[in-house]
Amino acid sequence: MRLPWLALPLLLLGCAAPPSAPGSPSGGSRAPVPPAPAPHATSAVSAAAAPASAAPSAAPPRAAPGVPFERDDFEGAQRRAAAAGELLFVDAWAPWCHTCLSMEATVFTQPSLRDYEGRVRFVALDTDRESNAEFTRRFEVEVWPTLFVLEPHTQRVLGYWPGAASLAELRRLLDDALSAQTSTASDDPLLTLLFRGKAAQARGDYRAAVRHYRALLARAGTSWPRRSEALLLLLLSLAKSGDLRGCAQLGLAELDHVEGAATPTEFARGVLRCTGRLDAGQARRGAARVTARLQHIVARPAAAMSADDRADAWALLSEAAQTAGDAALAGRAQRERLAVLEAAAAAAGSPEEAQIYDQGRLGAYLALEQPERALTLLRERETQLPRSYEASARLASLLERLGRREEALEAVERALTRSDGQRRLGALALKARLLLALERRTEAAATLEQEVAGWQALGAERHAERLADAQRRLSAARTP
Repeated sequence: MRLPWLALPLLLLGCAAPPSAPGSPSGGSRAPVPPAPAPHATSAVSAAAAPASAAPSAAPPRAAPGVPFERDDFEGAQRRAAAAGELLFVDAWAPWCHTCLSMEATVFTQPSLRDYEGRVRFVALDTDRESNAEFTRRFEVEVWPTLFVLEPHTQRVLGYWPGAASLAELRRLLDDALSAQTSTASDDPLLTLLFRGKAAQARGDYRAAVRHYRALLARAGTSWPRRSEALLLLLLSLAKSGDLRGCAQLGLAELDHVEGAATPTEFARGVLRCTGRLDAGQARRGAARVTARLQHIVARPAAAMSADDRADAWALLSEAAQTAGDAALAGRAQRERLAVLEAAAAAAGSPEEAQIYDQGRLGAYLALEQPERALTLLRERETQLPRSYEASARLASLLERLGRREEALEAVERALTRSDGQRRLGALALKARLLLALERRTEAAATLEQEVAGWQALGAERHAERLADAQRRLSAARTP
């Protein structure tokens, strides 16, 4: 589970978009797997910038008897929900996000979610697709998945959840939204403050969110059942508002008091990120505290933790231990992480389900200096899932890291035939970098021209930083 905290290179909550420079650090390992190339942002490149052969992103595994989801039609789902008097649940996901895929396989398939049929309409939006770009411009999606519950007539946010959610947490999100639909501030002032904080957070107004969450926690007692949820949301909002010191202060004070399935690990991740951006002494103290907390979490995992959740806890423990100077514990945590993921992959009923655990397995292989196992896994996955972008893109990044550029170029070409959206732009950037390393400057410049055109098609104002970076690289490639 990952999220960009401000401009932090390491991540929190849910999945973050893979960095635009494949192979840059990601949370949970000292030598993380090179991610499938893709930019940070959430909308997708226009069809004009994508090849005709680019296959649409595959739907993640979703098996009956789960709740029925509509796909990639927000406006249509909104109209139908409004006409039927239903609320609208939105799963903003991405095909490269292991947490998204895990929830698809383990949460959205639960039969009890059918209790909400007739009251809630469910839609899944692949945030890499151009057709969903308007939604990601309107609502804050920096964590994958981000879950929303909206009033369809006004698009008022009644529910917001960034990152992984257990079945119980998802049901509570839906129940809250249904209650909020008709409640007033006098019904439950604590929940009213929670809803206001979530609504502010969903629209990116983090300072307002902080005010609401602080007011809520000042009024709620320590035994309030939603306290852990509110603490995590406050921690995230503090970091996003730029108050890293306030984030660290809150995190260290509450680290041992947060409960739940994935929530304690995500809170610990936030503490590690915020303290790590302060002075060296606070970074070490924060890492030591997080290490101790995570050792408790992995020794007594909550029953609701999925294999993905448990593996994330071990990965974060490895990172924290490494920061605290305990290399032996960091290595043991990676081995434990890998054992959890290997067992889950072996128990999967199909390659599609097993792929949920690929990102974590690859990260553990590289952290444990076992790149050949990573190569074997990716090549097997390419054979099993010939239409999958992820295996080809990850293989290209790994081969580049290993200095095997010609092989990497072949893999990235396969990824390009299977990609759409911003994933294609990331693959083009990787292809250009490989061509430059092979001293094929003319081809590299032509590839970068495609990337620049893609960012321009997306909207120069919205993606000004990424467009400028692509233009800079194009100018450099054209310079003798």
